[in-house]
Amino acid sequence: KPFVKAGIELMTEIREWRIAIVDAVRNNYPISADWVSTQRRVADKNLMLATTSASTEDDRSAVPLLTAEFNNMQKLSDRILGMRRRATYIDRRALENDPLDQQILTCAQSMAAMVADNAFKDDAHCREAQN
Repeated sequence: KPFVKAGIELMTEIREWRIAIVDAVRNNYPISADWVSTQRRVADKNLMLATTSASTEDDRSAVPLLTAEFNNMQKLSDRILGMRRRATYIDRRALENDPLDQQILTCAQSMAAMVADNAFKDDAHCREAQN
């Protein structure tokens, strides 16, 4: 299905975006706004593809979860970029117990299970985080 393919591509891009952020924090690498904007554009394109290809009720029910996962990743990315811009020290273990990072991971696992089961499941971890 086009929706499942687009959703998988979106989640793959979000996973790569997250891994790059986590690696940058753990290894104290610089993170540029240009690089993050490239990651965001690719993920946004994949989100639009998933949204426009939603054809079943389950597909349409999953779109808000995909959108929330994208928004949560953007929030995490913005927070880390903001800290770097302010030259705030970021402990290399900062994301190990970060609630937003954990929510993104848990949602990704839930989405993978939905694809494997070929059935929609409304998971609270796939809702947009507050703050």
